[in-house]
Amino acid sequence: MFEMEQQKHELDQKQIDWRQEAERLAAGQTRLEQERDALQQELAKCKEELAQARRELARLRGRSGAAGRTPEAMSTMASRLRDALRE
Repeated sequence: MFEMEQQKHELDQKQIDWRQEAERLAAGQTRLEQERDALQQELAKCKEELAQARRELARLRGRSGAAGRTPEAMSTMASRLRDALRE
């Protein structure tokens, strides 16, 4: 009889351990999902900034006159594009 009680206790303990492990994994999954959502929002923001920088670069390239074609203007836009990609 004692042996059966001991086996039941061991099974109960295993069930508790498995439940705790399941809770730990669920918490980890929730954390990862939140991180994924935050990264997706950040990526969307970066893509929008990149699109804006590309539009600005296209605008500057298309501008008539010397101002749109100066190396300084192109260098500035290239720097902005690099910065947007790094973020």
